[in-house]
Amino acid sequence: MNILFVSDDNLLKSVVYDIHILAESLSLCGHQVYVIGSQRGNGTCLKTEKRNMARVYREALTHLISVGSINISGVGTLFGILSSYRAIRKVIIERNIDVIVLYTVVRTGLPAVNLSKALNIPLVFRNIDMLHRLMPTPVKQKIVKFFEKKVYTQADKILALSPKYIEYITNFGVDKSKIKMLPFPVDIDFFHHSIDSNELRQQWKLDKDDEIIVFIGCLYDFSGITEFICQFPKVLKEIPKAKLLIVGDGPLRTKLEQIISELGIKEHIIITGLQPFQTMPQYINMASVCINPYPVFGDMKDLFCAKVIQYLACGKATISSSLQGMTTMLPGESCGIVYTDKETDMAREVILLLKSPERRKRLGEAGFNYVKQTHSKDKVISQLEEYLMEATRKTG
Repeated sequence: MNILFVSDDNLLKSVVYDIHILAESLSLCGHQVYVIGSQRGNGTCLKTEKRNMARVYREALTHLISVGSINISGVGTLFGILSSYRAIRKVIIERNIDVIVLYTVVRTGLPAVNLSKALNIPLVFRNIDMLHRLMPTPVKQKIVKFFEKKVYTQADKILALSPKYIEYITNFGVDKSKIKMLPFPVDIDFFHHSIDSNELRQQWKLDKDDEIIVFIGCLYDFSGITEFICQFPKVLKEIPKAKLLIVGDGPLRTKLEQIISELGIKEHIIITGLQPFQTMPQYINMASVCINPYPVFGDMKDLFCAKVIQYLACGKATISSSLQGMTTMLPGESCGIVYTDKETDMAREVILLLKSPERRKRLGEAGFNYVKQTHSKDKVISQLEEYLMEATRKTG
């Protein structure tokens, strides 16, 4: 198949996520894969650039077309819509595209939907976020919600990340028969407990007997990592060799560093900043325990955090706040994960797990088995191919 992926993101600068894994994996299966992204984040840059994406697999051949952007609010959105329309139309016609896989609803969403209808190309929406809930103001939430309804109701098929995301989509009046669940994919040969992490352990001056707690993710106010750091002295009181390794960066970093300094625990916490995707298994494999402390309130309660699947794939016992988006997909310890309802509970569970190697091992094995059964990249890609072929048959 000739497949076109469409996103608003700067796919060369963003963290590696679902679109990178799916697009590059399909190219390795022999499909011709084209990807439209943006140059947002580079300032004003009007020229469209072309290159191979290859963020996950160096041998993958994914033709990335990064459309230009204008770094001015309002004007930038309009320019993005127009330039995306031209780029999508050009690729569809010149590359004889069989199916479009769309990730976003504003700059590229309506152009992709309109062109799919005009040119009779099936459009599959990949739902990995509750988009309007992520917007910072009520006005922006209403605007994005309007675009969401337009795109979701006109898509030929929607592939949702979890049961809660299916529920989210149906609330827009979408026929449930055209929504399928496609789990987050993980390469279990790449994210695996056998990947050696000694080099990174030496780089960050971590001793072999340190009990390392790993958090991977962007440092935002809603990440929950602030609350965990404030509880971390309780962990140190019980486990003096505990170290917290925060792999990521973001707007919250300066505040976190200030809190860490005020608490007098700088020697026990490392913030690495952004790290290459290829090193993620090594960072995870340094962990005794991995954490996902997102607070359970408001719109955040339905989030599904894909990094947890990567933790579990490496056989790591994982503690997560009890987000409904997680609990409806992974019921609990049978999947290698311990849920907590309160901020103070996470510190307590970390202490209990650090004191129980046998329980950690049991949870790690359960987590790996769950990921192998449900999230293995090969299984997910096979499902995706089936869904895409089904979409082409229905519009053919």
